[in-house]
Amino acid sequence: FTTFIDHVWGNSRRRYETLLEDVKMHIAYLAGLFDGEGSVCLTANREIVCQLRITIANTHLATLSEIPHQYGGKIFDTYAGRRKPCYVWYNTNRPQVLKFISDIMPYTKIKLEQLRIALWFLMTPTYQGRHSPQFIVDMKRAMKRAITAWNRRPSFRSWSAPKSRTWYAIGATNIRCPFPRHDSQS
Repeated sequence: FTTFIDHVWGNSRRRYETLLEDVKMHIAYLAGLFDGEGSVCLTANREIVCQLRITIANTHLATLSEIPHQYGGKIFDTYAGRRKPCYVWYNTNRPQVLKFISDIMPYTKIKLEQLRIALWFLMTPTYQGRHSPQFIVDMKRAMKRAITAWNRRPSFRSWSAPKSRTWYAIGATNIRCPFPRHDSQS
């Protein structure tokens, strides 16, 4: 029976495995592009953190043009008098950003901690049209501070890393980030 299945599905199985490897390679390439050219930003409105934005900037439009087909978002031009035009893909849609983060997270090296905080932010409940409980507001503010600390460019004279590279103290309650590290330093 297995020889019959191999005979019938053999070529299809090889094509499927080849396609799967191509998809994994594309996602790994996208993760490397995000590591080098991407950013994670939490924006605040009246002291309350309300939106997560993922961006990737590049001077080659064709590199970014496939991302909106798979993960949504928009591409805009930020030329502003530079020698070369710069294109930026950004996305703020929660389900699309969650899909993007979950796809590239296993392949990300440099911005892994920012993605962990972003994932934690996406898992935090939202309260549409009502005031959020104070502990949720405090957690989101602490996440914004952690993202800001990670995004800050170090000066060569006095560089100090964020206080903890694995856990983030939230407000006075010291809630810890529930997502474990994926690298060997855990």
